[in-house]
Amino acid sequence: ELVRAGAAERDAARAEFLRERDDHAAARDALARRVAALEAENAELRDRLRTTAEAEQAARDKLADKEKLANEHRGRAYVLEEELKKQRKKVDECVLEERRRGEEERARGERERAARAEADARRERLDLERAEAEAAARAESERLHAAKLEEDLARAAATETRARLVAGVDCRKHGRAGNPKARRLFLDPRTDELAWGPAGAKKSGSKGAAKRFPLVRGVRLVRGKTTAVFRRQASVDASPNACLSLVGDGPRESLDLELDSKQLRDTLATGIAALLVRLDAPATA
Repeated sequence: ELVRAGAAERDAARAEFLRERDDHAAARDALARRVAALEAENAELRDRLRTTAEAEQAARDKLADKEKLANEHRGRAYVLEEELKKQRKKVDECVLEERRRGEEERARGERERAARAEADARRERLDLERAEAEAAARAESERLHAAKLEEDLARAAATETRARLVAGVDCRKHGRAGNPKARRLFLDPRTDELAWGPAGAKKSGSKGAAKRFPLVRGVRLVRGKTTAVFRRQASVDASPNACLSLVGDGPRESLDLELDSKQLRDTLATGIAALLVRLDAPATA
């Protein structure tokens, strides 16, 4: 077994040696190819360098010829420049004279333009002030007209809602106990109090219409389901778009109503808000 193991190790070492020899031979071949490629590149570079040196020498020769020609031109240019200086001196004298006259003309023109610009600016300021005054007058007129129209609309809404409430409006009243109940809401025209009675009652003085809510200073009108009464389980099915509340000063003082539609709720809320304003009571719609 030891002999067989030694033979296996020798075979493995020989295989490893052969493999390394092959790798070294491949590396030598690659290096030889690389050296050959570099020598070819060097030869090509030497050819290019020689061509470049020849071209550079030709360019230097051409530059020397051009420099010689330039010297000849500079000599002729010097003579022409002297003659040109004399001519330029005469031209400068003429130019100075023309410039002086031109500056005088420009100064006179500037003064005239400044005077015209000042007159135009003054006229524009006057036109602007006149336009601003007219715009302010129109805006004030429109504001007064809008305020009068709003006041007329509020008065008309208050009058219409007052008449409607005096005749009676069917609704569902939500209380602090029990289920919502069908009621008829009235406005007492003598005391400006809201009264309610059984559904179908004809007027505020009818039998059963004894419950009242005064429209006085401090009463707030709130749309939707915001009071503690509307948060009760009995009022969960009421639509917020059809509900409104009149809230007094006391923590338990509120009149919570549910109308048949959002349109009727909004109409009634607008009218009651106008009534509260006419009664000098702040309203929140």
